[in-house]
Amino acid sequence: MPDSRIWREEAVNTAYEWLQGLDARFGLYRVDFETLKRIPTNAAAYYSYIIKNRRF
Repeated sequence: MPDSRIWREEAVNTAYEWLQGLDARFGLYRVDFETLKRIPTNAAAYYSYIIKNRRF
């Protein structure tokens, strides 16, 4: 049976993102909507470091 706390956290996060509207951007990449080019964020570089070095 799934843990209901996970579902509740996800619902809160989703609600927060929706409240921010279309101006706020979340995730590891930004998208230039004119060229559709994906641009990595600082978080993407950090995540890549974690994966490559397998440590936090």
